[in-house]
Amino acid sequence: MHTDVVSGDNTISLNMEDVTPGVYFVRLATEEGRSTRKIVIE
Repeated sequence: MHTDVVSGDNTISLNMEDVTPGVYFVRLATEEGRSTRKIVIE
């Protein structure tokens, strides 16, 4: 999934209802750097 947003505070919702249980990683990238977050779906 790729989404362009304007600068400032932003919130993006992900529909995780049909996602198979497991461990997933979300990568966030901005002009200032990148961050990876772990999401666990049970």
